[in-house]
Amino acid sequence: MKLGKRDIAKFRENYEVQEFGSFIKEEVALAVTFDEKDDVKRLRAKWNPADDGKGGFWSISTKRLKDACPHHNAAGEDCTVLEWLNEQKMIHSQMGMLTVDIRRNLTPRSEGSEFLTYSLVPPMGIDGDREGSTVLFQEMECPNSFPYIRVGDDFMTAADGRAKWDALVEKGYTRSQDEVATKVG
Repeated sequence: MKLGKRDIAKFRENYEVQEFGSFIKEEVALAVTFDEKDDVKRLRAKWNPADDGKGGFWSISTKRLKDACPHHNAAGEDCTVLEWLNEQKMIHSQMGMLTVDIRRNLTPRSEGSEFLTYSLVPPMGIDGDREGSTVLFQEMECPNSFPYIRVGDDFMTAADGRAKWDALVEKGYTRSQDEVATKVG
């Protein structure tokens, strides 16, 4: 993610205040201009350089959002990091893994429900052996009402699961025809 000063200004025009309960990932990406970098450093935000070495973005752990903020709000009062970031219109998007609490509570909806397991098989090497191991994707319904995908030991949103699937297909992985419906309970 790279945002220039104009991109940040446009983003802030339509900013939506974020509530603490809405975060499902371990970090949030911040929309921060160069002039604001020292302010977010004081919050213990970290710099994430872009892959090409040109620019990057700041992020902060969702665990820190409830902390007391070293800055005061516009009224000069004490506030939390989340309140200050919302006031500055800096919270851009969620990133990283699902939070530990969410992962701990991801379970099938009820006794007798089913989840599907899909497999992506790695491509064949020139020696006729598979290059890598089969990747399993499990799709489940959850009590917290958002879909999630389990990929190996990782849990992710359906959108992130789809991106992972697409990246593997692009590398030559193919879908196995062995979809398995597993009954839970």
